[in-house]
Amino acid sequence: MNRWETKKLVNRNDVIAIKADKSQPAPDVDALLLELGNQGKTLPFLAIYPADGGPPQTMHGLITLEQVLAALETAGPSTADDPAAQQQTALK
Repeated sequence: MNRWETKKLVNRNDVIAIKADKSQPAPDVDALLLELGNQGKTLPFLAIYPADGGPPQTMHGLITLEQVLAALETAGPSTADDPAAQQQTALK
């Protein structure tokens, strides 16, 4: 969700955001979708990994802003060790 509300929360929590491109065949992306439980490899699909290393919260189909914000809040701030990686991948 590329909205100012999510960008603000992503930046505040130093979330590392990764976007997978399926505009062309992408076996690695398909494998990750299957690993995350998306058997149909359907899009849109979102996985939010919590800072404590627990299993990700996944969402697919109609995803609301409220769902995303709640999942990001629950996941908490990033605990990644590499600030440079955080800065490169944070949504601007």
